[in-house]
Amino acid sequence: MIKYLKKGVILGVLGIFLLVVVCQMGPAFAEKPKRGGRLTVATDATPVGLDPQLALAFASYTFFEHVYETLIRYNKNMELEPCLATSWEQPDDLTYVFHLPRIRY
Repeated sequence: MIKYLKKGVILGVLGIFLLVVVCQMGPAFAEKPKRGGRLTVATDATPVGLDPQLALAFASYTFFEHVYETLIRYNKNMELEPCLATSWEQPDDLTYVFHLPRIRY
């Protein structure tokens, strides 16, 4: 009985702590984000190269996602959305057709 009482007290204290932390973070998330600035990324290794056709090291791939664009990407709701491709279709299970914007030079 005392064992369950201790677990209940610990869970109650932990719940109150989490509630206080979440309430303190509310104003920080309510602020409108500013555009621009600098993003610093820390990695544990130096990239071997920046050519995705030649570089096989994982350290290089962590840099690729910050340098190269993809045809589609995930949005904040983890849904696929167009990035370089304006739209896409899947006529069958093995085929995807990506529509790219026309670029005039």
